[in-house]
Amino acid sequence: MSTVRKSFSEAFLNPSDQLGFRSQRVRSLWFLALYFFGVVHWLFFLDFGRFEFDYHDWGLAAHYLVGIREGLLTGQLPLHLNPWLITERFLANPELPLSPQVLLLYVIDLRQFLLVNTLILYTAGFAGLVLLARRFNLSAFSFTLLFLIFNLNGHITAHLAAGHMMWLAYFLTPFLLYLIFDAVDRGADRRWPALVALVMFAILLQGAFHFVLWSILLIIVIAITQKSFRRPAIHALLLTAALGAIRYLPALIEFRNRDWSFVGGFRSANELLQAMITLKSPVEAVETRLHLPEYWEIDHHVGLLALGFLVVFGVVYWIRKANDESARPIRALAPAILILTVLALDPILRVLMTLPIPLLFAERVTSRFFILPLLFVLLFAVIALDRWLRDRHLGPGKKMLLSFGLLIIALDLWQHSRLWRLGEARHAFEIIYPTLKVAINNYADPAYFAALAAGAAITVVALIYSAWLILRRSEGTPVSAEGGARD
Repeated sequence: MSTVRKSFSEAFLNPSDQLGFRSQRVRSLWFLALYFFGVVHWLFFLDFGRFEFDYHDWGLAAHYLVGIREGLLTGQLPLHLNPWLITERFLANPELPLSPQVLLLYVIDLRQFLLVNTLILYTAGFAGLVLLARRFNLSAFSFTLLFLIFNLNGHITAHLAAGHMMWLAYFLTPFLLYLIFDAVDRGADRRWPALVALVMFAILLQGAFHFVLWSILLIIVIAITQKSFRRPAIHALLLTAALGAIRYLPALIEFRNRDWSFVGGFRSANELLQAMITLKSPVEAVETRLHLPEYWEIDHHVGLLALGFLVVFGVVYWIRKANDESARPIRALAPAILILTVLALDPILRVLMTLPIPLLFAERVTSRFFILPLLFVLLFAVIALDRWLRDRHLGPGKKMLLSFGLLIIALDLWQHSRLWRLGEARHAFEIIYPTLKVAINNYADPAYFAALAAGAAITVVALIYSAWLILRRSEGTPVSAEGGARD
């Protein structure tokens, strides 16, 4: 029994490169258990498919999926839809999911598709988290914290509860975190711009142009503050724009003259803090946000203990290690993270919105900027926690205390998911969408068709170029963030 207990303790608290064969097996089984816990969590959150697409933005999501399904079943390209929501030019809507998995709508219904699509993207997100774990040699304990806070935080669960189906692209952000951190830390090789652009394109295909916008802004700020990052960043951004042309050009034709009112976000730093630690049900959220941005737009619940973990290990630890070589990539990313956090505050961005800055003008809800800083700080925190653990010999009492803390964080996060799952969230909203039936109603529309054709052509060329960048033999040595050669 003591041998088994020792193997489990080592597998849980030690990095993978310090584990024996038995402990490696225990670690792998733990990762597998976490994956299936996530599957159960998301099935539970989506009410196992027993939900209705009839409240808040789930009505829009149903419209998108029904339109795509109608096109697949009738063999028509759904260029125009009637009745229409947002726009009659169906394919001009950048929130429309057009990723390959929508082909499943030919054989399964909307509810089944939402379950399957969520699990596909969740699985991709789990693979991205495992990639981060390998890159930073995380212990199973640190990976568990990363997994729980990433999957169960209030930002993703509240947005999905409100019907923001495009937020499923959130699960692809670990790949973006990996690429950005790696470029700042070890330098960007010749493939890096193509890999970044392809991740952005995959996110855009889920209908999540918001995520692409925030990511572009983050990369621009890093490029401004890090000279050696500028050339690959510009290359990546240009390629991102080219790959996304099939989505952006039709949207530009349709929405360029629309007047989108500014919504706002966190009214103060205190409201941001409360959004991370206050647990509100959807009913409370709706009743307490009259004439303010909806609560699911500011909800970033992680719980008090998790917030303390993020502050101590994600911020304070690295401030104290500011002069260490290991902190160099964190120092390089810190200005961009701080700027996006400041932009999440309503009073700041409300002033900046009066300036002709296109990237800012395209986002009406300032609090959305905060999720990328939060994820980066989470990554910094688990890296720091592992380094802290390696420097200490923990006795049984301290190990028990760590396990208890992890359990409290998990319970805090689970409570939010329980309150915001679709079956419960529906009670907080007015039922405004009846059963939606649509018909494809294509007609001559030269400007729209030209934008689709031009966008498709640019995207295809950009895909070929991206494949060439990735597959060609690497030449030369990438430049590191400090301007030296990469090992």
